[in-house]
Amino acid sequence: MPKYTVHRLHRGGSLTTRMAATLLFASLVCCGASAWAQTQTQTAAPQPFGSSEQIPFALKGAIYFLPQDTDKLPDFSKLKPVGSIYTDELNVPSRSFDKGFPGVTDRFEWFAIDYTGKMLISRPAKYRFRITSDDGSRVYIDDKLLIDNDGVHPARTAEGGIDLAPGLHRIRVSYFQGPRYEVALVLEVAAGSEPYRPFRAKAFAPVEMSESHGQLKIELPEAILFDFDQYDLKPAAVSVLAEVEESVLSKRPASKLLVGGYTDDVGADSYNLDLSRRRAESVAGWLRQHGIAAERLQVEGYGSQSPKVPNTSAGNRARNRRVEIFVR
Repeated sequence: MPKYTVHRLHRGGSLTTRMAATLLFASLVCCGASAWAQTQTQTAAPQPFGSSEQIPFALKGAIYFLPQDTDKLPDFSKLKPVGSIYTDELNVPSRSFDKGFPGVTDRFEWFAIDYTGKMLISRPAKYRFRITSDDGSRVYIDDKLLIDNDGVHPARTAEGGIDLAPGLHRIRVSYFQGPRYEVALVLEVAAGSEPYRPFRAKAFAPVEMSESHGQLKIELPEAILFDFDQYDLKPAAVSVLAEVEESVLSKRPASKLLVGGYTDDVGADSYNLDLSRRRAESVAGWLRQHGIAAERLQVEGYGSQSPKVPNTSAGNRARNRRVEIFVR
């Protein structure tokens, strides 16, 4: 900050003196505001590996401490995590890392993170995954090892491919950092012949969430919840609903929930109305069984009303078969 010479003002001082004082005060305020803004920007800087704040349907990373001189990924079943972090993507290019994990631990070497998440695949294809890490990493899809990039090494890239059918799949990325200070962890994905792009959990999330005018909408597609023309919840639906309850609904204990079912336009209106109502009731029933009070829930079946997209193709009709939870 520049140095200033301040003269004491006497009542009735000259106009020039009073103007100089006013300009000095404004300069000091601006400098102070600028310093505060810089502090806020620094405070809000994103953390490389994730945040301790829970993010719905993100990658959840369990953090572990490792013994010094560890040279490969550990058996996580024999370790106890010291905390958890959440991130939408793993995009940590080679860099120096010495800050630790705010809100969890200040450890910046000899640690491991075991990330897990869910992927909704909407179209069948061969999906290619590529990971760059310093030190070791592994990528698993549906609990099967796809890429092994383990060991103590500088930033190194490895890749692998797998055929994935439409539906819900599990992804796991295990990573460890050995000696200080350099780290790297970048995960990329490509479908078919498409170019690689950063893997973002949000792009593969099994639900869509949006908020407007104080009301949150959670959209769950038929592919996650039900078999075609059925209203009994599929096994995969349970883990998705559990995450909705834990990461969203439990944080709004005073909210009211409207659970609405929707179908496409194939079939009689009366049949679609009944099916949509039964589907909405299946979701509401699960929520009641898992701690959501009945008086908080309203259930409606809308049939083919209010389609999300025009019912002009098989793909569009599939998008219209859904259950929505409105939280207000």
